Amino acid sequence: LSQKSKFIAATFTPDGDSVVTAAQDGLIIFWSLSDFSIEDQTRFPKDVKITKLAVSQESRYLVAA
Repeated sequence: LSQKSKFIAATFTPDGDSVVTAAQDGLIIFWSLSDFSIEDQTRFPKDVKITKLAVSQESRYLVAA
């Protein structure tokens, strides 16, 4: 796993197939654990400070705080 910005939070999906990471620059990445490929990504504004991540039980929602 590599990103240009420092990781600040991470969580696994309930099924254990993916990990979600948040970086200082606001980048959120969903990684496949089977091959470490990027499944999806989004970016929050840089002024939003994320310190925690959680994925809903059915893996439909991501909460960032």
